[in-house]
Amino acid sequence: MGLNAVEVLYLHFVHGRIHEEATQYNFWLTQYSVKAADLIRSLLDKGVIFENNDLSVTLWKLKVPELKTLLRHSGMKVSGTKGKLVERAIENRHLIDLNLADLKPVYTVKSDYDAFLKDTEFINYFHFNGHISIYEAYEYYLTHPDRTSNEVAAGILAADAEESLRTPNKYRAIKSFQLLSHFYLQQLNDLNSSIYYLNNFTMLIILQSMTNYHKYKSIMPGSHFNIDNFTAEKYRVLLKTNQMTPYGLNQSLVDDTENLPYSYEQRKMAAKFIVDYIMEDNEAESKLRRLLDE
Repeated sequence: MGLNAVEVLYLHFVHGRIHEEATQYNFWLTQYSVKAADLIRSLLDKGVIFENNDLSVTLWKLKVPELKTLLRHSGMKVSGTKGKLVERAIENRHLIDLNLADLKPVYTVKSDYDAFLKDTEFINYFHFNGHISIYEAYEYYLTHPDRTSNEVAAGILAADAEESLRTPNKYRAIKSFQLLSHFYLQQLNDLNSSIYYLNNFTMLIILQSMTNYHKYKSIMPGSHFNIDNFTAEKYRVLLKTNQMTPYGLNQSLVDDTENLPYSYEQRKMAAKFIVDYIMEDNEAESKLRRLLDE
Protein backbone atom coordinates (compact mmCIF):
# COMPACT_ATOMS: atom_id res chain seq x y z
CA MET A 1 0.00 0.00 0.00
CA GLY A 2 2.90 2.34 0.77
CA LEU A 3 1.05 5.02 2.75
CA ASN A 4 2.91 7.53 4.88
CA ALA A 5 1.73 8.78 8.29
CA VAL A 6 -0.07 11.86 6.97
CA GLU A 7 -1.88 9.81 4.32
CA VAL A 8 -3.03 7.35 6.99
CA LEU A 9 -4.31 10.19 9.15
CA TYR A 10 -6.09 11.72 6.18
CA LEU A 11 -7.54 8.33 5.26
CA HIS A 12 -9.45 8.39 8.54
CA PHE A 13 -10.52 11.98 7.96
CA VAL A 14 -11.69 11.67 4.34
CA HIS A 15 -13.73 8.48 4.82
CA GLY A 16 -17.41 9.38 4.49
CA ARG A 17 -16.87 12.97 3.32
CA ILE A 18 -17.70 14.75 0.09
CA HIS A 19 -14.98 16.78 -1.63
CA GLU A 20 -16.01 20.12 -0.14
CA GLU A 21 -15.94 18.68 3.38
CA ALA A 22 -12.63 16.92 2.79
CA THR A 23 -10.85 20.06 1.59
CA GLN A 24 -12.38 22.80 3.75
CA TYR A 25 -9.59 22.94 6.36
CA ASN A 26 -6.13 24.29 5.66
CA PHE A 27 -4.41 22.73 8.68
CA TRP A 28 -3.22 19.90 6.45
CA LEU A 29 -0.99 22.43 4.75
CA THR A 30 -0.05 24.43 7.85
CA GLN A 31 0.57 21.43 10.11
CA TYR A 32 1.67 18.72 7.71
CA SER A 33 2.87 20.71 4.67
CA VAL A 34 0.59 19.03 2.15
CA LYS A 35 -2.66 20.10 0.53
CA ALA A 36 -5.82 18.11 1.18
CA ALA A 37 -6.48 17.88 -2.57
CA ASP A 38 -3.05 16.28 -3.07
CA LEU A 39 -3.77 13.75 -0.35
CA ILE A 40 -7.06 12.82 -2.00
CA ARG A 41 -5.34 12.39 -5.35
CA SER A 42 -2.65 10.19 -3.80
CA LEU A 43 -5.18 7.96 -2.02
CA LEU A 44 -7.23 7.61 -5.20
CA ASP A 45 -4.13 6.78 -7.25
CA LYS A 46 -3.07 4.14 -4.73
CA GLY A 47 -6.51 2.57 -4.88
CA VAL A 48 -7.26 2.95 -1.19
CA ILE A 49 -10.37 5.12 -1.54
CA PHE A 50 -12.96 5.61 -4.26
CA GLU A 51 -15.71 8.07 -5.08
CA ASN A 52 -18.88 6.36 -3.91
CA ASN A 53 -22.09 7.33 -5.74
CA ASP A 54 -24.33 4.78 -4.04
CA LEU A 55 -27.57 6.39 -2.92
CA SER A 56 -27.19 4.84 0.52
CA VAL A 57 -24.24 7.19 1.15
CA THR A 58 -24.98 10.19 -1.09
CA LEU A 59 -28.50 10.66 0.25
CA TRP A 60 -27.19 10.58 3.82
CA LYS A 61 -25.12 13.69 3.05
CA LEU A 62 -28.33 15.67 2.45
CA LYS A 63 -29.92 17.55 5.29
CA VAL A 64 -33.37 16.51 6.51
CA PRO A 65 -35.15 19.51 4.89
CA GLU A 66 -33.48 18.64 1.57
CA LEU A 67 -34.64 15.04 1.83
CA LYS A 68 -38.18 16.15 2.62
CA THR A 69 -38.22 18.52 -0.35
CA LEU A 70 -37.02 15.71 -2.63
CA LEU A 71 -39.78 13.39 -1.40
CA ARG A 72 -42.46 16.07 -1.36
CA HIS A 73 -41.87 16.89 -5.05
CA SER A 74 -42.73 13.28 -5.83
CA GLY A 75 -45.84 13.29 -3.67
CA MET A 76 -44.41 11.06 -0.97
CA LYS A 77 -44.67 11.16 2.81
CA VAL A 78 -42.10 13.35 4.55
CA SER A 79 -42.56 12.08 8.11
CA GLY A 80 -40.08 10.02 10.07
CA THR A 81 -36.42 10.07 11.02
CA LYS A 82 -33.61 10.83 8.62
CA GLY A 83 -32.98 7.11 8.26
CA LYS A 84 -36.61 6.54 7.28
CA LEU A 85 -36.46 9.39 4.75
CA VAL A 86 -33.33 7.96 3.13
CA GLU A 87 -34.84 4.48 3.09
CA ARG A 88 -38.03 5.82 1.46
CA ALA A 89 -36.05 7.70 -1.17
CA ILE A 90 -34.00 4.61 -2.06
CA GLU A 91 -37.04 2.35 -2.26
CA ASN A 92 -38.74 4.82 -4.62
CA ARG A 93 -35.64 5.98 -6.51
CA HIS A 94 -37.27 5.23 -9.88
CA LEU A 95 -40.15 7.58 -9.05
CA ILE A 96 -38.05 10.42 -7.70
CA ASP A 97 -36.34 13.08 -9.79
CA LEU A 98 -32.88 12.82 -8.25
CA ASN A 99 -31.76 15.78 -10.35
CA LEU A 100 -33.58 17.94 -7.81
CA ALA A 101 -31.02 16.90 -5.20
CA ASP A 102 -27.42 18.03 -5.25
CA LEU A 103 -26.00 14.54 -4.77
CA LYS A 104 -22.23 14.36 -4.62
CA PRO A 105 -19.90 11.37 -4.48
CA VAL A 106 -18.62 10.40 -1.06
CA TYR A 107 -15.01 9.37 -0.56
CA THR A 108 -15.05 5.85 0.85
CA VAL A 109 -12.27 3.54 1.98
CA LYS A 110 -12.31 0.31 -0.02
CA SER A 111 -13.51 -2.70 1.96
CA ASP A 112 -10.11 -4.38 1.48
CA TYR A 113 -8.70 -1.79 3.87
CA ASP A 114 -11.35 -1.99 6.61
CA ALA A 115 -9.01 -3.93 8.90
CA PHE A 116 -6.17 -1.46 8.26
CA LEU A 117 -8.50 1.44 9.07
CA LYS A 118 -9.43 -0.17 12.39
CA ASP A 119 -5.83 -1.07 13.26
CA THR A 120 -4.64 2.50 12.70
CA GLU A 121 -7.25 4.35 14.75
CA PHE A 122 -4.45 5.29 17.13
CA ILE A 123 -3.20 7.88 14.64
CA ASN A 124 -6.19 10.11 15.38
CA TYR A 125 -5.37 9.90 19.09
CA PHE A 126 -1.83 11.19 18.57
CA HIS A 127 -2.98 13.86 16.15
CA PHE A 128 -5.19 15.34 18.86
CA ASN A 129 -3.12 14.42 21.95
CA GLY A 130 0.21 15.07 22.08
CA HIS A 131 3.84 15.38 22.37
CA ILE A 132 4.27 12.19 20.32
CA SER A 133 3.96 12.91 16.61
CA ILE A 134 1.89 10.87 14.18
CA TYR A 135 5.19 10.00 12.45
CA GLU A 136 6.57 8.39 15.63
CA ALA A 137 3.27 6.62 16.27
CA TYR A 138 3.02 5.22 12.75
CA GLU A 139 6.66 4.07 12.78
CA TYR A 140 5.95 2.21 16.02
CA TYR A 141 2.93 0.56 14.38
CA LEU A 142 4.98 -0.54 11.38
CA THR A 143 7.50 -2.22 13.66
CA HIS A 144 4.72 -3.87 15.72
CA PRO A 145 2.31 -5.02 12.98
CA ASP A 146 0.55 -7.62 15.12
CA ARG A 147 -0.68 -5.16 17.75
CA THR A 148 -4.16 -3.72 17.89
CA SER A 149 -4.75 0.01 17.73
CA ASN A 150 -5.13 0.25 21.53
CA GLU A 151 -1.99 -1.82 22.06
CA VAL A 152 -0.04 0.47 19.75
CA ALA A 153 -1.24 3.60 21.57
CA ALA A 154 -0.47 2.22 25.02
CA GLY A 155 2.80 0.67 23.85
CA ILE A 156 4.29 3.81 22.35
CA LEU A 157 3.28 5.92 25.36
CA ALA A 158 4.88 3.41 27.74
CA ALA A 159 8.03 3.24 25.59
CA ASP A 160 8.23 7.03 25.47
CA ALA A 161 7.87 7.28 29.25
CA GLU A 162 10.61 4.71 29.82
CA GLU A 163 12.97 6.43 27.38
CA SER A 164 12.26 9.90 28.73
CA LEU A 165 12.99 8.86 32.31
CA ARG A 166 16.65 8.55 31.28
CA THR A 167 16.84 12.26 30.40
CA PRO A 168 17.34 15.16 32.84
CA ASN A 169 14.12 16.81 31.66
CA LYS A 170 11.30 14.46 32.55
CA TYR A 171 8.55 16.43 30.77
CA ARG A 172 7.85 13.80 28.12
CA ALA A 173 7.66 11.06 30.73
CA ILE A 174 5.25 13.13 32.82
CA LYS A 175 3.06 13.76 29.79
CA SER A 176 3.13 10.10 28.71
CA PHE A 177 2.15 8.90 32.19
CA GLN A 178 -0.73 11.38 32.22
CA LEU A 179 -1.99 10.21 28.82
CA LEU A 180 -1.58 6.55 29.80
CA SER A 181 -3.72 7.06 32.90
CA HIS A 182 -6.45 8.72 30.86
CA PHE A 183 -6.19 6.18 28.03
CA TYR A 184 -6.51 3.13 30.28
CA LEU A 185 -9.55 4.60 32.00
CA GLN A 186 -11.40 6.07 29.03
CA GLN A 187 -10.46 3.66 26.23
CA LEU A 188 -9.82 0.39 28.06
CA ASN A 189 -11.96 0.82 31.19
CA ASP A 190 -9.04 -0.47 33.27
CA LEU A 191 -9.13 1.41 36.57
CA ASN A 192 -6.19 -0.37 38.19
CA SER A 193 -3.81 0.42 35.33
CA SER A 194 -5.16 3.96 35.19
CA ILE A 195 -4.33 4.47 38.88
CA TYR A 196 -0.87 2.95 38.36
CA TYR A 197 -0.01 5.50 35.67
CA LEU A 198 -1.71 8.30 37.56
CA ASN A 199 0.56 7.51 40.51
CA ASN A 200 3.63 7.65 38.28
CA PHE A 201 2.46 10.94 36.77
CA THR A 202 1.79 12.62 40.13
CA MET A 203 4.86 11.24 41.88
CA LEU A 204 7.18 12.22 39.04
CA ILE A 205 5.99 15.82 39.22
CA ILE A 206 6.65 16.01 42.96
CA LEU A 207 9.91 14.08 42.83
CA GLN A 208 11.24 16.41 40.14
CA SER A 209 10.20 19.40 42.24
CA MET A 210 12.01 17.89 45.23
CA THR A 211 15.13 17.43 43.11
CA ASN A 212 15.04 21.09 42.07
CA TYR A 213 13.94 22.47 45.43
CA HIS A 214 17.32 23.63 46.76
CA LYS A 215 18.24 25.05 43.39
CA TYR A 216 15.16 27.22 43.06
CA LYS A 217 13.87 27.95 46.57
CA SER A 218 15.89 31.16 46.93
CA ILE A 219 14.95 32.60 43.53
CA MET A 220 11.38 31.35 43.15
CA PRO A 221 8.99 32.56 45.84
CA GLY A 222 5.73 30.79 46.58
CA SER A 223 4.81 27.13 46.38
CA HIS A 224 7.26 24.64 44.92
CA PHE A 225 5.07 21.55 45.15
CA ASN A 226 1.80 21.62 43.26
CA ILE A 227 -0.76 19.07 42.19
CA ASP A 228 -3.33 20.27 39.68
CA ASN A 229 -6.93 20.33 40.89
CA PHE A 230 -8.10 17.81 38.28
CA THR A 231 -5.59 15.21 39.50
CA ALA A 232 -6.21 15.94 43.16
CA GLU A 233 -9.95 15.50 42.63
CA LYS A 234 -9.40 12.10 40.99
CA TYR A 235 -7.69 10.89 44.17
CA ARG A 236 -10.35 12.47 46.39
CA VAL A 237 -13.07 10.61 44.51
CA LEU A 238 -11.23 7.33 45.08
CA LEU A 239 -11.05 8.08 48.80
CA LYS A 240 -14.63 9.33 49.11
CA THR A 241 -16.01 6.25 47.33
CA ASN A 242 -13.91 3.95 49.53
CA GLN A 243 -12.02 2.55 46.56
CA MET A 244 -8.89 3.47 48.48
CA THR A 245 -7.88 4.44 51.99
CA PRO A 246 -5.27 7.13 52.72
CA TYR A 247 -2.88 4.40 53.86
CA GLY A 248 -3.55 2.35 50.72
CA LEU A 249 -2.98 5.40 48.54
CA ASN A 250 0.33 6.06 50.26
CA GLN A 251 1.45 2.49 49.72
CA SER A 252 0.40 2.42 46.07
CA LEU A 253 2.23 5.71 45.38
CA VAL A 254 5.44 4.20 46.74
CA ASP A 255 5.06 0.71 45.31
CA ASP A 256 3.85 1.71 41.83
CA THR A 257 6.83 4.00 41.28
CA GLU A 258 9.71 1.66 42.06
CA ASN A 259 10.90 1.99 38.46
CA LEU A 260 11.27 5.75 38.72
CA PRO A 261 14.92 6.85 39.12
CA TYR A 262 14.58 7.99 42.73
CA SER A 263 15.41 6.40 46.06
CA TYR A 264 12.91 4.67 48.29
CA GLU A 265 13.26 7.46 50.87
CA GLN A 266 12.55 10.12 48.26
CA ARG A 267 9.48 8.25 47.11
CA LYS A 268 8.21 7.90 50.68
CA MET A 269 8.54 11.66 51.23
CA ALA A 270 6.79 12.46 47.97
CA ALA A 271 3.97 10.00 48.71
CA LYS A 272 3.45 11.45 52.20
CA PHE A 273 3.18 14.95 50.75
CA ILE A 274 0.71 13.84 48.07
CA VAL A 275 -1.58 12.12 50.58
CA ASP A 276 -1.43 15.13 52.93
CA TYR A 277 -2.21 17.42 50.00
CA ILE A 278 -5.13 15.28 48.85
CA MET A 279 -6.44 15.26 52.44
CA GLU A 280 -6.24 19.07 52.32
CA ASP A 281 -3.63 19.40 55.04
CA ASN A 282 -2.59 23.07 54.92
CA GLU A 283 0.79 22.14 56.36
CA ALA A 284 1.59 19.59 53.65
CA GLU A 285 4.19 21.71 51.88
CA SER A 286 5.72 23.02 55.09
CA LYS A 287 6.25 19.47 56.31
CA LEU A 288 7.99 18.49 53.08
CA ARG A 289 10.14 21.61 53.07
CA ARG A 290 11.34 20.84 56.61
CA LEU A 291 12.33 17.32 55.60
CA LEU A 292 14.23 18.60 52.58
CA ASP A 293 15.95 21.33 54.58
CA GLU A 294 17.25 18.93 57.21
